[in-house]
Amino acid sequence: MNHFKKTLLTLALALGSVAAFAQAAPVQITNNTGCWYIVQAVAVEPGCVNPCTVGPVCVPPGAVVSLPPCNPAAFWCNVQVTPADPNCIACPAPFSTVNVSAPNDPCAPFPQHAAGKHCDPGCGSFNVHYVTANDVQINP
Repeated sequence: MNHFKKTLLTLALALGSVAAFAQAAPVQITNNTGCWYIVQAVAVEPGCVNPCTVGPVCVPPGAVVSLPPCNPAAFWCNVQVTPADPNCIACPAPFSTVNVSAPNDPCAPFPQHAAGKHCDPGCGSFNVHYVTANDVQINP
């Protein structure tokens, strides 16, 4: 009977570690520029179903912002980065949102790296790079 209990305990611990690994972790947004951005992150469940969105959040110059998962069963799909002014008002057209997909994401049709232009003349162009499944960088 003791061997049976050990087997059940081992199985329970193994299943618990798989469930913990499968849950989404926060996505970290690192703004390596001197400019402001509005960021939203989208997550989906396996099979590209039940999307949920975190944000929008305002990311100040030089800041690192961690966005919590919106669904523990989901994985990060893409991030949308919009240039903004210091009041976190989105830049007007033609300055548009940049969309980037997480690495190896089968759900979103965006590249892992994309560039955009900021409405603040001191900011110029910016690049958004999805580094890992939980790490996005905004670079000059």
